[in-house]
Amino acid sequence: MNNENKFRQPLVIIAFTIITLFAVSFIKVDYEIPQLNFKLKNVDLVSDIKVDPPVEPISSMNSRHRVTKASFGFTNIFSSHNSLLEPEIEHSDSYSVPVYQGKKTPVTGNVKQLSYFFDALKNSKSKTVRIAHYGDSAIEGDLITADLRESFQSKFGGNGVGWLGITSQDITFRQTTKHSFSDNWES
Repeated sequence: MNNENKFRQPLVIIAFTIITLFAVSFIKVDYEIPQLNFKLKNVDLVSDIKVDPPVEPISSMNSRHRVTKASFGFTNIFSSHNSLLEPEIEHSDSYSVPVYQGKKTPVTGNVKQLSYFFDALKNSKSKTVRIAHYGDSAIEGDLITADLRESFQSKFGGNGVGWLGITSQDITFRQTTKHSFSDNWES
């Protein structure tokens, strides 16, 4: 039986892999096999630390890339946004677009079910409001629910962590509570 300590093997494998990839990054390859839908492209491991070539300033590019109004009735198609097409920028060093704020859109369809929820929120100062939502293990572990609950409780008041089972196999999974119970309890 071989009792040698082989703690250096992973280091040798990692070093060999890094050296091989670094060597491959100098090979300029652009190869394609269309039958297999396979493309081999250049690999550059040091691209993140390389200095980028200097970029041509915007002022020298303006003469070649000037934006003008569209022709053939394009402005008629987007007449509501015609103000975007009006100004013609003459050799400006900056580019700006008007900021459009979000538009309020009414909720349509059957919203009767939500009326009970909003009525309960209106009465949250005088009555207890219980909000439940269905989800997966992220909700069981209180990973997302904790932030949602904190937001609701800071806005509408209230406290508590919500429903907890009397016993649980994974009590350490829930991040926001310390849960303990007797060893002889069963659910």
